[in-house]
Amino acid sequence: MEEKKDNPDTVQYGPPIDLSDPVQREMLIQEILAVPLPAIDYYNRGMAYTETGDYKKAIDEFSESLRLNPAHIKSLLMRGNAYFGAGEKDKAKADFDEYLRRKREKRV
Repeated sequence: MEEKKDNPDTVQYGPPIDLSDPVQREMLIQEILAVPLPAIDYYNRGMAYTETGDYKKAIDEFSESLRLNPAHIKSLLMRGNAYFGAGEKDKAKADFDEYLRRKREKRV
């Protein structure tokens, strides 16, 4: 019988994770959270928070989306909406003004 050799192109996985074990489950959650999300994922979460009226969390998500992708002007517009919903009218106006400025730039 021929002995099997490890293929260097094969991914080697560790033992399965027992999700009923709270320690292993928490370790998995922390590993998942450590992977950075693309800007659009932060935008989508911001939209969900806006729909539920959690404007503070929405602002944080839209801000992170803009940090990762400053060209995503929809995040800027929606952050302005979230600021408005949170009663922060000056910040909302600043975001709306910046959104309009960038929108005009794209047309020129």
